[in-house]
Amino acid sequence: MTRRIVLATGAFDLIHYGHVRFLEESKKAAGRKSRLVVVVARDRTVQRRKGKKPILPEDQRRAIVEALKPVDAAIL
Repeated sequence: MTRRIVLATGAFDLIHYGHVRFLEESKKAAGRKSRLVVVVARDRTVQRRKGKKPILPEDQRRAIVEALKPVDAAIL
């Protein structure tokens, strides 16, 4: 069986239950032996797309996302 890598993206500013469910379902969709890699948006990207700075800085948002159980790695 080929190991799948699933890629999920987002700002993940102020993590809430919807984020957790999104990441759980992303991991589940690829199968049991998959890896979930999450790309956390940079501060400047969040500002450009949402028109305001994120509440938490990018390094903190990345660390929080990486600490979630379904996430195998989180990168900026």
